[in-house]
Amino acid sequence: MNLDRSILTTIYLDVSKSKLDQRQSKQTRTNDGIQIFEHRYSIFQEETLPLIDELKKRDQLIRIICDSESPEEIHKNILTALLQRQEQNHSHLDSCEWLEVKLATKSIDKITVLNEFRQRALDENEKLGRRTGILRRVVYLRTANLRKYNEHIKIFEKLYGIEVIRVPSNLIKGSDDSNAILLLSEKIPNLVQLAVITERSNLYRPGTNLLSSLHHGVRAINQSTMMAIWIDAKTNEIFHEKFTYSTVGRIDLSRRRSMNRTDPLVFGWDDIFVVEANGMSYQELNEASIKHSSRDMVISAFIKQRIHYKELLNLKFNSPPKVKRTIDFSIDMADYVHKNITYNNSKVVEYGFRNLIFHVLNAGIFCRAANNRRQANYWSPGLNGGLPLTVKGDPIHQDTFLAHDFGHFAIPDLVFIGTDSILHRRAYIAWRMVSEATTMALADMLLVDALVKSGVEYDFDKRRIYPLFRDLHLTFDDSKTRIDNLKRVIHANYKYCLMGDDSFYVEMLSAGRDTPSLIEFKKKFCPFFVEDFRWTEHNYENMVNRCEEISRWWSDIEPIRKFVDSERIETIDDFLADMQQKNPEAITGSSIEFIDTIFEIIFDRKIRPILDLESPPLLEPSKRLFKAFIKWISAQLAITSKFHFLSESEEVRNKIIAHICTFTDRLMSLDDVAKIRLVFENYLHCLAEKNLISHDDEHTYAELYPLFDPFYVNYDKDITHYEDLSSISERIFSAEHYRQKQLVQTTRCIGRPLTLKERFYISAMLDMIEAGGGQTLDGTFVIRPGVMILSESPIIHRLGMVTFLLSGISIETSLEFVAHREAKVARLTSSKTNAMNLPLFRVQGTDTFKQRLFLANLITERMQFELISQPRSTWRENGNELFNMTSPGCKVTAICYTMTLEDFHQLFIGRMSPSGNEQEVIDVAQRMSTLLHARYPSFIHEPKYYTTCGNASKYQMSKSINTFCPTDNDAMQLITILAQSTLTKGADQLMKKFNINFGNDCQRLAEFRSRITYLSFLKSSSTDIHNAHEYLDKVVNQHGHFSVLDACQVVLKLPRITLDSYSKSVLNTFTIEQIEQGMLLFATMKQLRVAVLNSTPNDLHYEILAQIQSLIE
Repeated sequence: MNLDRSILTTIYLDVSKSKLDQRQSKQTRTNDGIQIFEHRYSIFQEETLPLIDELKKRDQLIRIICDSESPEEIHKNILTALLQRQEQNHSHLDSCEWLEVKLATKSIDKITVLNEFRQRALDENEKLGRRTGILRRVVYLRTANLRKYNEHIKIFEKLYGIEVIRVPSNLIKGSDDSNAILLLSEKIPNLVQLAVITERSNLYRPGTNLLSSLHHGVRAINQSTMMAIWIDAKTNEIFHEKFTYSTVGRIDLSRRRSMNRTDPLVFGWDDIFVVEANGMSYQELNEASIKHSSRDMVISAFIKQRIHYKELLNLKFNSPPKVKRTIDFSIDMADYVHKNITYNNSKVVEYGFRNLIFHVLNAGIFCRAANNRRQANYWSPGLNGGLPLTVKGDPIHQDTFLAHDFGHFAIPDLVFIGTDSILHRRAYIAWRMVSEATTMALADMLLVDALVKSGVEYDFDKRRIYPLFRDLHLTFDDSKTRIDNLKRVIHANYKYCLMGDDSFYVEMLSAGRDTPSLIEFKKKFCPFFVEDFRWTEHNYENMVNRCEEISRWWSDIEPIRKFVDSERIETIDDFLADMQQKNPEAITGSSIEFIDTIFEIIFDRKIRPILDLESPPLLEPSKRLFKAFIKWISAQLAITSKFHFLSESEEVRNKIIAHICTFTDRLMSLDDVAKIRLVFENYLHCLAEKNLISHDDEHTYAELYPLFDPFYVNYDKDITHYEDLSSISERIFSAEHYRQKQLVQTTRCIGRPLTLKERFYISAMLDMIEAGGGQTLDGTFVIRPGVMILSESPIIHRLGMVTFLLSGISIETSLEFVAHREAKVARLTSSKTNAMNLPLFRVQGTDTFKQRLFLANLITERMQFELISQPRSTWRENGNELFNMTSPGCKVTAICYTMTLEDFHQLFIGRMSPSGNEQEVIDVAQRMSTLLHARYPSFIHEPKYYTTCGNASKYQMSKSINTFCPTDNDAMQLITILAQSTLTKGADQLMKKFNINFGNDCQRLAEFRSRITYLSFLKSSSTDIHNAHEYLDKVVNQHGHFSVLDACQVVLKLPRITLDSYSKSVLNTFTIEQIEQGMLLFATMKQLRVAVLNSTPNDLHYEILAQIQSLIE
């Protein structure tokens, strides 16, 4: 059960002493046995009953009185009680009685008590993993309500990295705020105490202070009031502020899902209060992760006043730009670069670093002067992140740090556009981390070495990077070896920073691993790279959770993507497609080979060309402004895809895109920028007025709309508290870790741990889906099924056979494909298999949130019913099958689907028209035709052809197809070539993953087809040729449905002695010669008929063909 583990719940069976005596008398016991029994009951009375009374006082007890002694009835009663307990709204925190008692004692030293309380609370937060760093920022919240506490955490901790510490309500009594001031007055090292806040929220009658009724249809006002107390750190002035906000709505009882019981997922009246401005209840908004109640709005107002920076972050030295807002397009960073002494140092220019900066300037760059921590935490070089202006302690440090960020803009992050797989995960994280290792070497080794060689006086050792480079005894002075030496350094750096492998540094150091500079470097930067790993992993996973929004965004901005593409902004999908074509061995190799390939690509594409060339001339400002603004606005428009259900979103997006498309000369002025920003800001204000975003969001998004949520890491802990670099790298890049995360999501969705068999079946289905380019969400819902070619005939011919694996398609869709009698199908059994006990579910469309919510509720209901009623065992011998049949038609399955190219052509004609075809059938057919068209353009068209042609085209096209005939007209030889199957590379990898390694391609495909019936894949490979007899029996007769074709494919290459001795097999009907010459050749009866029709009585094998036809029939 998915119970709250923080609540200790005790269950005991209330059995009277008389009943115990009756049970004891019914059993023949020795005197010793009776004494033991009496002793146990005595302990029960003396120790257990007092504990029960104590738990009862604390409301931590479930009491169950069972009249029946049946274990089944006791089990059912216990589970029923647990479910009832789960539905109760455990919304209150403990009352901190010890603090209340001590504060009420006049003689006690209140400062000592409050200090003890604060330390206890901080320690508890640290145990829960909520400590935000060495410097901790906290707000104190007066509440005993768990739901309210969590809503404050969601904003303060998740968005701003501010810890929330709950204090009891009696800390402040009436107008006496002395305790709060005492709490805030203490100066604690590395602790920023921001405020003590009290917030109250309720529903009121319009225009009054009277609480609203909850009668259906009445208008109500959700009014929230926050009182905040804080002390100014500089002046010690005490501030009292009041923040209020009101949301107009109405009571709609029809929104409540269950009128008979309390929904534990609903906070108070959230499910029946409907916001007038957007027409959605608070609960519906919360489920969509866009709830912004009056409470959120007053927290937002407090944050804007108390938490936002008083001044924009900016550079401090070398004539810093005079920024007026966070993203200020009036600032031309070229002006700053031209005046900067460091970047114009002659040695820096000679080394080529200014070339890199000019390249970045020409690609279009803008600066970011953050106004709050959310803006400062965001990072997206290449899109809307901007070049961060960061304060440092001296000019050299400032310039070096800024140079590091210039390097990132030369290697912009890959863009996630909604597709998730282990390869996408590896590519995004590896690219990002290799970029980090590269820019470190560029700024702190290449740039710093240029400054050292030019005589700049500065303590370059304190950064802990340059001393390591100096000990390598490499030089950048010689232009002929500079690039190669730089590559050696970056190679050694990323090997350590990404994998914890310092061996490449060690090889170049005379003192090896004992070199002091290497030791200091590792001590300093190991925490940075460990935390950067965590930060990057979080960003990727957050984007995956928002994959539908991001996928819509990428599609929505298609008209202006050409401007972004021209600046070499690359998506993960495009990068992997290019790698598949140019470096296919890296795709199928280990994670280390994959990362090594990414380094080579980054260096050869992004670094070598820039540093090798002469400094390029700067483009005119209006052209650079256009490039910079396009990157920014392209990412900003993602918010319109988030709120795609609003008509205003499409209207604003289309208006902005249309305006941008008018700049055919790709020149832009600041007035143009201001006009477009005004349209966008008015849209944000509209969202805030509809309670869809907070006013803090409105202020933040006007500058930066993040493509991933904030995540704060801590670089300041002791090095012993950080994970080892090699282990975190191995974990993050491993396929096993990726799968484990999916299974954890599945566990959360179903509300209980998975059994070993369930983990095996779900993993097998996920393997097949992902092999075919499919994708899942929450480890349970398939948003894109897998479509892949498993095998194909070795020559191109209209009768050539192609086998697809369609995985993750719904049961409903599979029936549509199975209905085509010309296809040969092997499929996962729909219900009578344990593999369907816990299926995945197919969801469709560009926004599947409500489908997933409905199915999640359905899964919970079925799980609860199964726990209580045990249908698999109580519904007699067919219980498993019958209960599996209660799953909806969107549960997913997998099928092997074999046809000739000619039949596929005809299938696509009939199955791609929107008229009369299910959407998933159309989508899958389009993907199949795309794959086949790439391989067989003479026989299979592109999808757009099939969407418009009618059924008559089936016959016209088949007549126009030219049949290929080999020079040898022997029909038997032709059919032999057509019938033989060759596995694709993807299929070969999938078979190996499922340990299907024995035999040739035909045998392996046949075994896969047999095993897919029950997902009965082996955990280890069977390769012993001496066990061929046993192997044949297991594959053919024990798994899946037996077919003559599959049997012959399996046994064709087995030792002849095995076939001779296998007397019980149906194969004994045929001779060895017949098997070798005929049985492998025919996938369907239709093929056989075609073979006979295409042959003549004069052909050598005509009689054999006729004989085999009669045998199969």
